[in-house]
Amino acid sequence: MALKEAYIRKIEYLIDNIPKRIFETVGTIPFSAFFTYEKLPLSRAKEMPREVVSIGQKWGYKWQYGWFFAQIIVSPEFEGKQICFSAKLGECIVYVNDEIVGAIDKKHKQIVLSKSAKAGEVFDVAMEVYAGHDGLENCLDVIHRRIIIPGENIAEFPDDELQKTVEYGSLTVMNEDAFMCLMDIKTLYDLRNNLDDNSLRKAQIDKSLKKVCDIIDLELEDEGFCGSIIQARECMRDVLSCKNGDTVPTVYAIGHSHLDLEWLWTKKETRRKIARTIGNQLKLIENNENYIYLQSQPWLLNVVKNEYPDLYNNVKEAIKSGNVIVEGGMWVEADTNIPSGESLIRQFLVGKTFFKNEFGVESKLLWLPDIFGCSAALPQIMAGCGIEYFFNAKITWLYDGGELFPHSNFMWQGIDGTRVLSFITQEYATEMTPSKVFEKWNMNKEKENVPIILYPFGYGDGGGGATREDIEYLNRENNLEGMPKVICKSPIQFFEDVKNKYEVNEEFVGELYYAAHRGSYTSQAKTKKLNRQCEFALRDAEIWTSLLGKGSEYKDEIDKAWKVVLFNQFHDIIPGTSITQVYLDAEKEYADVLKTTKNISNTAIKLNTDTDNYITLFNSLSWDRTSVIKLPRGYSSIYDSDGNKMQTQKIKDCVFAEVFIPAVGNNSYRLEKENLKEETVKTENYILENNIIIAKFNEFGELCSMIDKETGMEFIKGSSNKFRLFKDAPLFFDAWDIDDFYEKQEVMTENNEITIDRVASGDLISCLVIKRQIGKSQIIQKAILRKDEKQIDFETDVDWNETHKLLKVEFDTNINTNELISETQFGYIERPNHKSTKYDADRFEVCQHKWSALSESNRGFAVLNDSKYGIGADGGRISLTLLKSATEPALSADKGKQKFTYSVMLFTESFAESNVIRKAYELNCGINITEGKAEKKSFANIDCKNVILDTIKCAENSSDMIFRLYESKNMSSDAIVNLGFKIKEVYITDMLENNIKSIEVNNNKFRLKFRPFEVKTLRIVRS
Repeated sequence: MALKEAYIRKIEYLIDNIPKRIFETVGTIPFSAFFTYEKLPLSRAKEMPREVVSIGQKWGYKWQYGWFFAQIIVSPEFEGKQICFSAKLGECIVYVNDEIVGAIDKKHKQIVLSKSAKAGEVFDVAMEVYAGHDGLENCLDVIHRRIIIPGENIAEFPDDELQKTVEYGSLTVMNEDAFMCLMDIKTLYDLRNNLDDNSLRKAQIDKSLKKVCDIIDLELEDEGFCGSIIQARECMRDVLSCKNGDTVPTVYAIGHSHLDLEWLWTKKETRRKIARTIGNQLKLIENNENYIYLQSQPWLLNVVKNEYPDLYNNVKEAIKSGNVIVEGGMWVEADTNIPSGESLIRQFLVGKTFFKNEFGVESKLLWLPDIFGCSAALPQIMAGCGIEYFFNAKITWLYDGGELFPHSNFMWQGIDGTRVLSFITQEYATEMTPSKVFEKWNMNKEKENVPIILYPFGYGDGGGGATREDIEYLNRENNLEGMPKVICKSPIQFFEDVKNKYEVNEEFVGELYYAAHRGSYTSQAKTKKLNRQCEFALRDAEIWTSLLGKGSEYKDEIDKAWKVVLFNQFHDIIPGTSITQVYLDAEKEYADVLKTTKNISNTAIKLNTDTDNYITLFNSLSWDRTSVIKLPRGYSSIYDSDGNKMQTQKIKDCVFAEVFIPAVGNNSYRLEKENLKEETVKTENYILENNIIIAKFNEFGELCSMIDKETGMEFIKGSSNKFRLFKDAPLFFDAWDIDDFYEKQEVMTENNEITIDRVASGDLISCLVIKRQIGKSQIIQKAILRKDEKQIDFETDVDWNETHKLLKVEFDTNINTNELISETQFGYIERPNHKSTKYDADRFEVCQHKWSALSESNRGFAVLNDSKYGIGADGGRISLTLLKSATEPALSADKGKQKFTYSVMLFTESFAESNVIRKAYELNCGINITEGKAEKKSFANIDCKNVILDTIKCAENSSDMIFRLYESKNMSSDAIVNLGFKIKEVYITDMLENNIKSIEVNNNKFRLKFRPFEVKTLRIVRS
C-alpha cells in the first residue's frame, strides 16, 4: 500500500526539520581582521596588524579581501563531542592551526574542528574572505536561474563603497546520529519516489518509513531525541541493506568540481577558489577512503604547487593513494571553436607534460564538460596527442530548442576519419541523490549495449566540489536494491570498461554542434582579434628563431607567451562570456605577448650588415608570395637583386611597391630616394578595377556587381557589403546567444549619411573610402583592390555605441550550392545553407576560422577575415557577423573603437584548385621587414599546393626542429618537401614529438603521403 498523505507530509516534515537538531549553536566567535588587495600567504597574514571587528560593521571594497582571525578554546562541557565552526562572511578558505581544512561556500557551511573534542583544546582559525565585485552574488543568482533578463544588468558596486557586513562566527555541536538518520530517510524517500507504485520494494520501504515517522519525536529533549533517532535508524537498516540482482546498470560516479578559471570573477579569485576546493575534497577523502575526486586542469594544480605548497604535497599523497585522479588532457578546459589547430595541440602538449612530470600520469582523457560545441578537427588532434577518450556534458543541454543529440556512448569521427571513444551526459555539477542517479541513467541512449554510465558529481562553476551529503548518498547507493549500482571509479576505468566489455555500435561524424551559445563566436571582438594576432605572432617567432638557429635561446620566453594565450582560450574567456575585468586583463596580457613575440622575431631576422638603403623581407608562409608593401618613409623607388625596378604607386605621402618573397624565405631589395609623382585619382565613379576583375558599388557603398573579366561571369545577385542591424536581446544568455528569430527584429537604419571618396586608382592599388552612420555608430571602410587579385579587402573602423544590437554584413551571390564551406582547424567543414530540416535550421549561425565559401563545380565566392568567427548562409547569401553588444555579464561589451578586415574573393575554378586558403593565410600573416641585405633564400618549399606548412618550432627536449604540415582540401596527396638547409634525419612523430618512424632523405628532400585533412608532425635533425 502506498504511503498515505499524512505520512508523506510527516516524512517531508522530518526532512525539513531534523537539520535543526543536527547543529546546535553553543557560542558566538568574535573576529579580529585586516583588509588587503594583496594575495598573502598565511604566514604573512598572521604578521599583519589587525583590529577587533564588531557585528554589523561594514568592510570590504570592490576586489578586496578580508583576513579574519579567531581563537576557539574547548570548554569542559564539550568534552567528547563533535564540534564545528561556521561563519557567514562570504566564500572563504579556512585555516585551522595553520593548516587548510577546507572552505566555507554555498554548499559547504560547516568546518569540523574535532570529532571528539578535548577540554582546553585550542583552535586558531584564520579565514581569507572575498569582498566581491560588480554585484557578484546577484550575478551568480541570475546565471544559476539559467536565464538572463535583458536590461536586468548586474549592479556594479562603486569603488568607494563597502560591500560586506561583519557577522560573528558560530561554534556548533554536531549530532552525528541525527545527520546519519536524515541521510537514511532522504535516501529511502527519494528512492521510493522513483519506484513503481506496485513494486514490493516500494512497499517495503514505505513500511520502514512509516515506522520512522511513528518513532521520531522532534520535540523530545536531547537524550530522548537521540534515542528515537537511533531506534529509527535500526528500522531502516534492513531496507538499506537490500542488494540488487544480476541485471542492474552501473553508474561510475566520480567526484568533480568544475571551476571556471575566469567567468564572473578573475583569475585572482580563482587562485583562491582552487585552494578552497581542494581543501574541501581532501577533507572528504580523509574521512572516506573509497571516495575518488577528479582534478582536471593542470593550470589549477600549478597554482596550488606555487602558492599552497603544503596543500600540494597533500594532493600528491592523495594521487598516490588513488583518491585524487589527475586527468583532462589540456592545460585549461579550452574552447575548441575559436583557437587554432596549433593552439589546441599546445593545450595538450603543455597539459600532458605537466601531468607526466609532476605525477607520472600519462593523460588519456580529454575532459571538456562545459565547452560550447566541439570542433570536428578535435578527434585527430586528440589521437595525435595520445588522447583515447572524450567527455562532454554541455551539448545535450538544449534549453533553447535544437535537435537532441542522439548518443551517449559513441565513436566520434573527425574530418580526417579519426575516431575517438566518447561519452556525453547532461550536467557536470550535480548531487548524488537517487533521483539524479535515475535521471542520468535514463538519459543513456545505448542501454542495451552499454549498461554503464559516467556520472561526475559535485558543486561547480565556481568550484567547491562534492559535499559530505554527496558522500553519504554514495555510500548508501553502492548496491542498493531498486536503483542502479553506484561505484566510485575513475573516468579512465569507465572508458576502458566500455571499450573492453561492451559493444559501442553508434558513431557520430563531424562537429558536435551546440544549438545554442552562437553569440560566443562574436562577443568580445577585441579579445578574439588579439587571440588571432597572438597565434600568428607566436607562429612567426617560432619559425624564424628555429630556422635561424636561435630556437633554444628563446624557447622559454616563447613558451611563457604561449601559456598566456592558452590560458585565455579557456571556454568562458575567448568566447566572450565573462565580466569586464577579465577582458581588460586579457588585453594587457595579449599586448605583452605581441610585444614579446615581435621583439623575438625582429631579433631573429636582424641582419648583421652595414649595407645601407636595403631592406630584406621575410615570408613565413610555405609558398612564394607576391605582395604590395609600403616602403619606409623617405624612399620612393625599389630594385630587386638583378637591378630591375619594381612597380610602385604613390598615394598621398605613402609609396607602395610590388615585391616577391620565396616560400618560408627572404628576399632583399635596394631602395632609392627618387622623385615620384603622386597618381592622379579618377573620381567619376564608384568602381574598383584591375587587370582581372571589375567591381561596382552603388551610392550606398554597397557592392552591386563583381565580374571576372576573363570569363565575363557575374558573381553578385543583390546588394552586397550590405550592413544590417538587428535587435539582439536573447531570451536566455545575453553574451552567449543569438536567438533564431533575430532576423525578424531588424532595426531600420537610414542610408542618407553615407559618403564615398576615391583615394587611389592606380595600377597597384585602387581604393574607395566609405563612411556611414548606422544607429549610434560610425563605420569607415577602405575598399581596396590590388593588382592581379580577385579579392577586395574591406579595412574597417567602427566606433560602436550600440546596446543589445547585432551587426552583420551580407553578400548576396548568385552561387548555386547547398552547402557553406567553412575553415576549421587543419581543414574545413561543410554545413547546410538551407533550413530543410531542424538539423539544418539549427545551424543558422556557425563558427569559421579564416574563411568561408560558397562553391559550384567550376567557380565560387569566398569571404575571408582577420578576426571574425560567426557566420551564416541562406542559399547564396553569406552573412558575416561583425559585432554584438551584450550587457551580461560585461555591462558594455564591445563598445568603443573596433578595427578589423574582411575580404571578398571570387574564383573561376573548383574550390580544390582555388587560392582561397592561401589568400586567407596572407590576410592574417604579415611580411616581416628588416633593414639590411641578405642572400635570397627559401628554407622550405612544398610542391603540393594543398599541403600547408603550418608550424616550425624548436623541439621540446632537443635542438631539433619540429615541422607540422596538413592537407587542407580533403584530397589524398603526395608532397615533396625541399628544405633549403642540410638535414641529417627526418622522423614522423606524434603531435607530442615522440618519434614514430624515420623518412628517407635525399639531398635535403623527402616525400610525404597525406590522407585527406591529415596532419603530419616531423622531427628535422640538421646536419
